[in-house]
Amino acid sequence: MHPDEAERNRGEAGPPSHEQEKELVSVIVPTYNRSRSIGKCLESLLAQSHTNVEIIISDDNSSDHTVDIVTEFMRRDTRIGLVRSPVNTGAGGARNRALSQAHGDYVFYTDDDVEVPADWISTGLRIFSDTGCSGIEGQIEYVSATYQPRYSDRAIYNRTGNHFMLANMAYRRDALVKAGPMNEDLRIMEDRELAFRVMEFGDIVFAKEFFVTHMRDELTFKSFILEARRTAAWVPFNILSKRRDQMVGCVYRPDKLLTLAFPPLIFMRFFTATRFESPLDYVLVLALYPRLWYERILVWKWAIRYRKFIIL
Repeated sequence: MHPDEAERNRGEAGPPSHEQEKELVSVIVPTYNRSRSIGKCLESLLAQSHTNVEIIISDDNSSDHTVDIVTEFMRRDTRIGLVRSPVNTGAGGARNRALSQAHGDYVFYTDDDVEVPADWISTGLRIFSDTGCSGIEGQIEYVSATYQPRYSDRAIYNRTGNHFMLANMAYRRDALVKAGPMNEDLRIMEDRELAFRVMEFGDIVFAKEFFVTHMRDELTFKSFILEARRTAAWVPFNILSKRRDQMVGCVYRPDKLLTLAFPPLIFMRFFTATRFESPLDYVLVLALYPRLWYERILVWKWAIRYRKFIIL
């Protein structure tokens, strides 16, 4: 980013205080096979107006050129560190390993397919100072505010809060220590479960001015089917966090159950705001029905494991 642009961004957020400039901030980025996006993510992190930062990349046993790219960035800037795992443990495990190496009093989380503005850290520090909160949940925009996703996009948004996605979260380190490590058994939804534990010790505020942009992420046929795992993971998350999201009585997602009973309802997807342009978009609609069955089977497995009574 051009220095003049960084200066403008810094001015929009308000000038950081002298004390804020001293704060060491740890930025944690888990990564797995993201050679196509990790470079842009690191470029945006290195362009921060707040320069007292350590950037910890936690590689979860990537098999592509992700580590090579990170290593090249490390030669350019000593503020970048790399933690590697010999096995794939999921994002929760990757973040736990990085946190064990962090030294900052504030821990900022983002993802390897996200770009942050130049005032991201300084804005977060100002919010911590102004509110005294334990955590900040920021806005996530997918590609741009005007972009209309295609059906094959894995669109990631957070415009209203209460999602607690670690693509854009920041915590006081002492709150994370009190809450304990992320639950690595969950693999998915571990960021939300962590947030509920943090809120036992302090507030988490949602701030639209603390925002990031998620890069475009296109699903493949395989990843579309495997998205069922992400949705089914709501069951253990709800049980561990003592919430009842997605449940109506003893039924998990009645709307999806209705679609399984009446498959033509799948084609209602064509009347949503989502774009259908490529052949893949249409193929994935046809793949939705088997994905719903796969998801339902996973829900039953989670229910058996946690001894939760779920009819369907």
